[in-house]
This record gives sequence, structure tokens and C-alpha cells, in this order.
Amino acid sequence: MRRLILSLAALLGSHAAMAGDDAGEALFDKHCAVCHQPGGIGSPGFAPPLAEALGQRLQVEEGRAYLPRVLRGGLSGPIESKGQRYNGAMPPFATAALSDAEAAAVLNYLLTGLNGALLPAGFQPYAADEIGALQGKPVAAGDNRKLRERIDALLKSGPHAQPLRGSLPPEGAALPLGGGPAVKKGG
Repeated sequence: MRRLILSLAALLGSHAAMAGDDAGEALFDKHCAVCHQPGGIGSPGFAPPLAEALGQRLQVEEGRAYLPRVLRGGLSGPIESKGQRYNGAMPPFATAALSDAEAAAVLNYLLTGLNGALLPAGFQPYAADEIGALQGKPVAAGDNRKLRERIDALLKSGPHAQPLRGSLPPEGAALPLGGGPAVKKGG
């Protein structure tokens, strides 16, 4: 009997996850695919691909905040994605367009449905309250691009099996090198 209950629980859990992906995919198709194309393949020179292009950003701690910030605040300025340069602007999606739960569903579809192989071990799907935490906090498109640049620099500095702990030091702050004393950046 216990085995039956556990099997049913696993089946229901996977069905709920699939239903969440279906809802996220439908919302993506309605709000995002006009630019990023169905399946998140992108439009060369216009909108970057999202499929197989986002999951690695969650290898660093700041990557978790990046995706909801872009959804709520947009993204502008030059970026590179999968070897191609883009220089445009993504408009923000206010809560009037997507509720916090809908925004979480879109992000979870993008990550688990289109970037699953790139996600770090132990990835936890976004929850509505995590998206809602951005309410009342200014999220500027240009700041999101700068955050993307910092994340990309961290990713290029080496593989990260686990998300980094702590936050990035402020620009120009002393950085520890090789476990020794801190060295002032640029000096």
C-alpha cells in the first residue's frame, strides 16, 4: 500500500510540474514568442534565443535574481547570446500583464522546458512570492544589462559546480586573490 501511495504521489507531482510547464509555455507563446519565437529560438539580429541560453546563469547566485529582474524591468543595450550580438530593448512586463504566479510559470518553463540540461543540480523552480519581492523596487533595463555582464564575467572565470555564496563586491572594492590578502582592483 505504501508503495502505491508513493507512486501516486510521484505521478501527481510530475503531472503538476507538467501542468505548470504547459501554463508557462502558453503564457510564453502569448507574451514572449512574438519576439523570441516559439520554443525560444530567437530571431537573429532582433531578439536573442532563450532556449539553451539561460540555464547556465543560475550557476552563480546573482543569476537567480537576474531573470525575474529582466522580466519585470526589461533589458536594454548591447548583449551577446550564443555567439551573436544584439543591441535592442526588451520591454518590462508589469504585473498588469503577468501576475507574479504567471511570471514564475514563464520563467520555470524557460528554465525547465528550454534550459533543463544547463541548470545547476538542485535547481528550485521560481515561486510567485519570489517574483513579488521585486514589487516597489526599481528595476532598470540598463542595470539588468550590467548585472548580466557581471554574471557572464563570473561564468567565464571558470566552471561553477555550485552557486556562489555572498554577493559581488562593489566596483573598485578590494578582491581577495588566491586566498591571500585582498588586493585593490586596478592597483
